[in-house]
Amino acid sequence: MKIYAQIASQVSINLFKITSIIDNKSWLGIEEASYLGNQTLFLVIQHAELQTQQQYLPMMRKAVSKGKASAVDLAYLEDRIAVAKGEKQIYGNQVQQDLETGNYNVPTILGPEQDNTRRKSIGLRSLESYLKRWRIEWKNEVKNGID
Repeated sequence: MKIYAQIASQVSINLFKITSIIDNKSWLGIEEASYLGNQTLFLVIQHAELQTQQQYLPMMRKAVSKGKASAVDLAYLEDRIAVAKGEKQIYGNQVQQDLETGNYNVPTILGPEQDNTRRKSIGLRSLESYLKRWRIEWKNEVKNGID
């Protein structure tokens, strides 16, 4: 269990450093922070608690509009926040595992019949292709809470 304490400590340090950077310098684009630096900003916020995700969502939206952050990354963050709040996700990026069966499922998507259009518009591959990774066959049907 010592490893979990070490992980929690490192996560806390990373979050402090990243939020300090964003708070002081705004969202840094690839030209300012490199691709890896930009991805680090996103990934730390993406895996933070819901309150932190919601706090930095408007800043990331603004960064995307200025070309300083990826629309794909924003889609992942928006879907993660929606699922955490019990709302419908927009792009279908979030997948959950049933702990009893081990099977994966897709939390509710807003208007799934338009999902691939939304995904394509920001550079995401089709939902069918994405979900194969999770062994989920997507038939664009209203089922399993997806409507």
